[in-house]
Amino acid sequence: MPTHPPSQLVRVTRFVLLWELGAASGSTIPDDRCLPPATPDPGRGCWGTIPILHISSPPSPSPVPTSVTPPVHSSHLLLNTIKLRPLSCIVSEESDRTQQPTLPHTMSNSGGSLTEKDMGHATGAAPNTHGPATGHYRGGYDPRNPMANIHAGDEPRLPAFGGEFQPGLWRPVEKRQFANPAPLGLSAFALTTFVLSAINLGTRGVNVPNIVVPLAFGYGGLVQLLAGMWEMVVGNTFGATALSSYGGFWIAWGLLLTPHWNILGDEGPYKTDAITSSDPMMYESAMGFFLTGWFIFTTILLLCTLRSTVMFFLLFFTLDLCFLMLACSHYSHSNGNTEMYHTLTKAGGGFGMVAAFLAWYNAFAGIADSSNSFFLIPVFHFPWSEKGREARLARAATRETRDSA
Repeated sequence: MPTHPPSQLVRVTRFVLLWELGAASGSTIPDDRCLPPATPDPGRGCWGTIPILHISSPPSPSPVPTSVTPPVHSSHLLLNTIKLRPLSCIVSEESDRTQQPTLPHTMSNSGGSLTEKDMGHATGAAPNTHGPATGHYRGGYDPRNPMANIHAGDEPRLPAFGGEFQPGLWRPVEKRQFANPAPLGLSAFALTTFVLSAINLGTRGVNVPNIVVPLAFGYGGLVQLLAGMWEMVVGNTFGATALSSYGGFWIAWGLLLTPHWNILGDEGPYKTDAITSSDPMMYESAMGFFLTGWFIFTTILLLCTLRSTVMFFLLFFTLDLCFLMLACSHYSHSNGNTEMYHTLTKAGGGFGMVAAFLAWYNAFAGIADSSNSFFLIPVFHFPWSEKGREARLARAATRETRDSA
């Protein structure tokens, strides 16, 4: 049996005393929050398993006049069948945190109301719709949810949205002093990726990538890095990690292509006589290692988007394949397979081009609203996401209403 904190033991003691007094006077328990639920689920609670005690009760004694205060005996515990709920009911605060708040249809955000670009309606903090009620966990922590630091509490939450670069439920920023930095970072990433992918595809015969250097330093690098830092200010861990990291990627890519540094050029560190005599294509393997690391990092971010939206997921999926194709192209070139090198480079350019347009798509979804656009673009929630589950429940309720009518 797990050990309970003293404050909970005090509440348990108070509950038992109130129950005894209520049973002795023929009244009900004053705290109706601790009455047995309509469908009790005592098998799970925040402090362990609490069994249901079924104790047969003898015939009720004669009523006692209300003017006389009867003594309290422990035998009164046998008057009725006892059903203990999980202790989360007993230890709840007087403000009754077990009740879900009424969710508003709009909430203040930068002085206005949330529109469809903020994914429409607010939602509760990961409501349980998959089985019996499991009670509320202390401090809002739910061990079923690995992102409990985002989902904690009962405040209204917004579903995942690529325009905010959020892969899970999130609370809207209150009294925001910063604009949404995600579209800026997405646009910086999209433009730089678009130009490099066009070169990888060999568009119009261009195959020298040095035009990417100013973009990699200025827009895709510095601006995207700043957008990532601003995401950290507004409390978006995923956005801060992704945008800052890809900003660093573009700065590193610009350094690789800068002639002054001569990292990959002639007479550079990979073109010395000692290296060229042993492995003249060593720099290709080194570039493969560089891109493989970014492929692994992008895969990690991709896994975090599986409960978000289709457009948000596809952005990282195509970017992941872009890194994989480019890494494999350098490995094949290192092995002397020039034809495969060109084929995989073009494949990486194709996936990169799609990723660039998906980044612009998500950026537009974050910028456009009813105040500046005549239309809003869909983001297509996954069926297993919070928003998709809400839509399924709404459709089921509509069908039930129609069938009953």
